[in-house]
Amino acid sequence: MKRLKIVVIGAGSAQFGRGMIVDVLACQELRDYDVTFSLVDINKDALNLMFRFAQKVKENFSSPVEIQAETDRIRALPGADYVVVSVAQNRWDLWEKDFYIPIAYGFKHVYGENGGPGAAFHTLRSLHLMIPICRDMERLCPEALLMNFTNPESRVCLAISRFTSLRAVGLCHGPVSTLKKTAEIL
Repeated sequence: MKRLKIVVIGAGSAQFGRGMIVDVLACQELRDYDVTFSLVDINKDALNLMFRFAQKVKENFSSPVEIQAETDRIRALPGADYVVVSVAQNRWDLWEKDFYIPIAYGFKHVYGENGGPGAAFHTLRSLHLMIPICRDMERLCPEALLMNFTNPESRVCLAISRFTSLRAVGLCHGPVSTLKKTAEIL
């Protein structure tokens, strides 16, 4: 049976972590592999909560996946085939500033997260977190595919493609939300 290692960095997030855990543990196709699923977060309390949640989800789906929890990505990354990342610092407080400060100076934009002048600052904060993760991946699992959920998603992916040797894709739940909202409006 082929071995597969999936590392999720930022797994302690109540929104992102839960969704990733359920997606992996409910996936029938992964039953054909010997899967190690490593949850990583620097917030030990949040990580422990998501690890306990993952154990319950594993039990619910009778999943054979081995689940690990780690606060240090250096211990989790070796041997990874896929690294899924969603990280931020003080996300809501700073995102609000990314939106309102440009507005105060006359720059109208939809979101301070992915577009407009606020996204430039958001990008710099995100790259401060992402580039060290990428450097660790280049050393410890250079063949792994990085799946980026960190916003501003397209700008983070652009930096990864220009400044690292990693293979990376950007993923966003926005199209799903947009489709649902459009359906509601129609």
